[in-house]
Amino acid sequence: MLSAQTTDEGVNKVTPRLFKEYPDEKSLAQGKQEDLEEIIQTIGIYKNKSSNIIKISNVIVDVYHGMVPRTYDELIKLNGVGRKTANVVLSVGFGEQRIAIATHVFRVSNRIGLVDEKNVLATEKNDGSNPS
Repeated sequence: MLSAQTTDEGVNKVTPRLFKEYPDEKSLAQGKQEDLEEIIQTIGIYKNKSSNIIKISNVIVDVYHGMVPRTYDELIKLNGVGRKTANVVLSVGFGEQRIAIATHVFRVSNRIGLVDEKNVLATEKNDGSNPS
């Protein structure tokens, strides 16, 4: 969620302090938006991100009993989690074979012939059985 509209370098600068002050979902759920904003203000759309982080943390604590949802459909219901973030969580967090399709992945996949699709969503849904 933090990486939207910013660089990995920017995210890597704010996460040490964020994780030190908020080491788990319970502390984030109880956090104040203004405090999170102050920590992540150097990255893009930090007000929305801080709001969504608190909302998601509360859902994870209250609905999922402290566990990150393990299905795509559950993940995309969370505030601020879209298709790309859900696929990253499933791939990196849970070891599923998923690819987060961003614009550059869409373009390269089509350019090198992995797929022949007209948009990012079609590229994501392509299972490889119909390459170009």
